[in-house]
Amino acid sequence: MLKQILKIGLSIALFSTIGVAQSYPKKLSETFKYDAANGWWWYKETYEDKDKKKFDTTVKMTKKEKIQKDTSDEKIKLMRAQNEKLGKIKERLDYAFPNITPIYSKNSKGEKCLTNSSSDCFIFPLQAEAQHVPVMAKWLSNPSPENSKQWLKWQAKYFNHVTNIGYGNKFAYMKDGSKVYNTDNFYNEGDSLNGSKTSSTTKLREFNVLASLDKKVSNLLFLGKTKSMDTLMRGYNQFHDWDRKGLEKLNIHFIFEGQKDIDYMESKIKNGTPSNWKSYLKLKKAGLIVIRPSYFKKFNITLTPSAITTYMKDPKKGEKGNNFIWQRTVSSTIQPSKVVNGSIQFLIYNKIIEAGELANDKTVVEADRYKKFKNEKIKINEKDIFNSTSSIKAK
Repeated sequence: MLKQILKIGLSIALFSTIGVAQSYPKKLSETFKYDAANGWWWYKETYEDKDKKKFDTTVKMTKKEKIQKDTSDEKIKLMRAQNEKLGKIKERLDYAFPNITPIYSKNSKGEKCLTNSSSDCFIFPLQAEAQHVPVMAKWLSNPSPENSKQWLKWQAKYFNHVTNIGYGNKFAYMKDGSKVYNTDNFYNEGDSLNGSKTSSTTKLREFNVLASLDKKVSNLLFLGKTKSMDTLMRGYNQFHDWDRKGLEKLNIHFIFEGQKDIDYMESKIKNGTPSNWKSYLKLKKAGLIVIRPSYFKKFNITLTPSAITTYMKDPKKGEKGNNFIWQRTVSSTIQPSKVVNGSIQFLIYNKIIEAGELANDKTVVEADRYKKFKNEKIKINEKDIFNSTSSIKAK
């Protein structure tokens, strides 16, 4: 009887580990009770039949048989644990190394065939990487309009995420320099590439977006701290660029530590092109050339030319004063396109505007460059601004 119990227990364990459904009667529990007077054990099992009725079976066991039963149960327990681990390993291997295609499939007639053995038994081969992204797998296997649409949505989110990774690295470097990136990094802005029509229209779209947010976004253009770099990077020669049509819609100021820095710069400009000197005088008359030594310390400006972008958040109910977030977005230049592009990156990175604002269908034709500035309402979001973004409060 004991041998039968052990065999039944082992069979049940094997079948349960490979997923075979357990038949009735269904075992519910097992108990041991020691009969001290007679020196043996009573082993009782409780079962349930198909009608949910319970019944017991009782077997007498010697001490030796009890030890054998315990040993058998321990083996079954270990076997179940091992099989569970093997199942998890198999599941992981199936995910990590899926088949590119099934071995067999069906042709147009519904007949079994060796996959890709002919054009009539075609299955698009999917690498493991594609199968790990189901939306990609559906698009590649069946490039229907709906599958393509869902893939493009996913791809746009992926690209926006990768872009934010790049923006995050750039702004972290701009903020803390060698403290966070202790290596040679001369070309921190990237090498200059030849412009294209797409690039031109994108730049105009960036100007339009920033112009529409002129009451909330400001750019502080710092000059005079490192005069050799100002001269080398043509920081003093950018005033005619800022005097172009449409740029008056942007909220900018040129910041200096003191009057002597302005005097030094003016001596340089006078010896340059007349158009640059004329534009400088125009901007100065408009009150855009200011002395703010405290700003250099507040925004940690040690290198000029540099640009700081600030964004004024909407005030909360009962709040006094204005809350600004800020970021050094450009270094070693104050060229308008670079400053505007850095501001746009800052707004996108903090989720204030969507990357879709620069989608191709929202840009204008290249022929309208610097001529057609739109006044449109840009959707903004201030709920997802990073808490670590630098901020200041102004009265």
